[in-house]
Amino acid sequence: MKNLFKRKRSAERVEPQPPAAKEWGLLGLTLLPTLLVLLLFALAAYGGWRQYLAMAEGRLAEHEQTEAHRLAAHMGGRVAALGEQAGWLAQVDDELDEIIYRMDREALPRREQALLARHPSLLQARYIFPTDREPEPGEGLRLGYASLELARRAELGELPPVEVHRSGTEEAYLAVARALKQGGEVSATLLLMLDPQLPQQWLREAGLASGLVELRQDDSTVLFQQGRQSDTRADAYRVAIVGTPWAIHYWPHETGVLDSDGQLQFIAAFALAAGLLALILVFYGLVLSRMVRADILRLVDAIIDGSRGKRSHGWPVKLAESRAVLHAREGELRVLHYGDESSQRPTVAGEVEMPDILFGSEDDIQVDEASDQADSPDRRE
Repeated sequence: MKNLFKRKRSAERVEPQPPAAKEWGLLGLTLLPTLLVLLLFALAAYGGWRQYLAMAEGRLAEHEQTEAHRLAAHMGGRVAALGEQAGWLAQVDDELDEIIYRMDREALPRREQALLARHPSLLQARYIFPTDREPEPGEGLRLGYASLELARRAELGELPPVEVHRSGTEEAYLAVARALKQGGEVSATLLLMLDPQLPQQWLREAGLASGLVELRQDDSTVLFQQGRQSDTRADAYRVAIVGTPWAIHYWPHETGVLDSDGQLQFIAAFALAAGLLALILVFYGLVLSRMVRADILRLVDAIIDGSRGKRSHGWPVKLAESRAVLHAREGELRVLHYGDESSQRPTVAGEVEMPDILFGSEDDIQVDEASDQADSPDRRE
């Protein structure tokens, strides 16, 4: 007997309790999709931002080229007009032809003064013979090596460029040289010295809506600067001016998303949009969690009511998924009270079998009204 109880106790094994599974709430489960949506939103915003930057930079580069070419064309037109005027002044008449033929250096100053009297815009006018090789000593407007170099180029049949000599000094002047020809050969060179501020006036006439423009000679000497530079780029768009050693260097005035203020505005707008999206997703998770919690509570109440024999014709749930689960498990709920899978209550000996009206429909319940009237004690004899 003692061994029998020992065997019985040994046969009753208690299964170990499984480790508790990690619990997740709906709000926690929505955290990962929320982060994923925010990541996708950030990637999409970054891609759009990069594409917009590329388009904006393209439009800026196009504007930069158009503006620089416009300024260079205006300057080139002014230089060409000045060259034509200088060529007209370099025409040789009989008197000048005789002076050059005799190389009369006493008569040349009178011709130079006559030019200055007819054209007040001239600072100085000089006739240079091919034999003039040395610069003039002294101060003021005088012939230097740069002026003599222009004369040598004119003697070779070239069209000397218009350029500024002695830039940045009080003796600075704008030099224009044109050859004087006799019988198809160059006999001398006329050098016109003009106000060095003329290029500045021409550039101002062109007008500058925005940005920074510099007029440079030989890409090193800045003759004139106008506007202001708002970007931090080191490179400017360069356009050479025909007939001169000058070039236009143009920096556009960047506005909008390309400057630091525009980037900060974009980041602020993105952060605001991402924050609103996160709040919407979190609020959605809270609402969904409350709805699921309420439906679970109603499901438990329905199971408890079913076990007590209470039947309701409608399920008090809000989610379609919860209603589908109730309808799918209605068979199990019907037998929950009896503990087996039959829809009829089992009978015992000596007990009258009663129809199951707990889960039965109204069509399953039949009432014999004729038999009820026949057995009624109130019927008339």
